[in-house]
Amino acid sequence: MTSKRIDDQEIIFDYPKEEKQEQQIYTIKEVAEVVGVTDHTLRKWEDDYKLIIPRNEMNHRYYTLNELDLFKRIVHWKENGFNKDAIKKLLEKSVDAIEQRGKALELMPLSNLDGKDIKTMMAGIVEQLSISIAADMEEKLERKLEEKFQEQKEQLTEKIRAEVRNENEKLVNYIENARKEDKKGFFSKLFGRK
Repeated sequence: MTSKRIDDQEIIFDYPKEEKQEQQIYTIKEVAEVVGVTDHTLRKWEDDYKLIIPRNEMNHRYYTLNELDLFKRIVHWKENGFNKDAIKKLLEKSVDAIEQRGKALELMPLSNLDGKDIKTMMAGIVEQLSISIAADMEEKLERKLEEKFQEQKEQLTEKIRAEVRNENEKLVNYIENARKEDKKGFFSKLFGRK
């Protein structure tokens, strides 16, 4: 369970979840009973908090464990004194609420989606694609930068080696000339004869 203190109140972001079963479906009456509110209250919360609840082909609401967990979280927040606006803000930031919204849209037949729902779903798809493309581009850029770095490193290494060879040749020539000078006699050095 994740929580954060705001104005001396502990806000729980992640409510303990029920064990997930393979797409267990509940009616509004069943959810209302489990959560401890009326079905009218669930419909009101759907409007108040702009929740997306999956609907079947006949446009009837149905609930999964995702929605059940979401309503339990709302009850928990209400019991802890949070008002409607505070709960809206918490839902906007809750990863589970955002995931629930996306999953609910995926479960609904396209014929039941209105323009706003389709826009929301498309925005989610575009966001996922953007993230994927950005990650791919970042990886390609890092690879290109690494290749360029290695190329520059090799060029610089070769330049340094060439300079070292050149300086070594100069040093060898200087040493050879110094030895030749050492072999000359005193008067040859004095009068500059070779």
